[in-house]
Amino acid sequence: MESHDAHENWASFAIPTYDNARGGMLGITQIHTRKHAARAVLEGVIYELRMAVEAMEGAIGRPFDTIRLSGGGAKSVFWSQMQADVYGRRVERLKVAECAVLGAAILGAVGTGELPDIDTAIDAMVHTHGFIEPDMDNHKIYTEYFEVFRNAFVALMDHNVYNDLADVNDRVAGILSEADGGESD
Repeated sequence: MESHDAHENWASFAIPTYDNARGGMLGITQIHTRKHAARAVLEGVIYELRMAVEAMEGAIGRPFDTIRLSGGGAKSVFWSQMQADVYGRRVERLKVAECAVLGAAILGAVGTGELPDIDTAIDAMVHTHGFIEPDMDNHKIYTEYFEVFRNAFVALMDHNVYNDLADVNDRVAGILSEADGGESD
């Protein structure tokens, strides 16, 4: 794992209570390349997902043994390994990317009596590519960066920076729209 310190928060998609969170990079300097910026985007997304994972684990009172990954990103071994390393948990990549559809099929199979219960349906219908174990040395490094990310995220939220920026964006968007003759990008 290459050491660098540029991290980001582009959108608060994983933490719905922070709907005005805006993107940015922290720690980027002239020595950072596009490669660093691209990796920082990936890391920042996973750090935000880690915040959601930790909130769920707190709600159930215990850590997850395994985190199942779905969607197009789960096709990437690199992305999946990075998630395992950030979470410090093994991850399991699902073969079916569209989990909402799979969930509906599972419920339909149980509801129509094709399968007797949810657990049986899951066993019959959910298939994975197997587990990816975390590299705990990488996890230690990622955890240090995650703490900085979370502290920055919370500090900006606590100081109302996200809401202030959203207000400015709303005002400026109206001004720019008028200046462009009502056209938008």
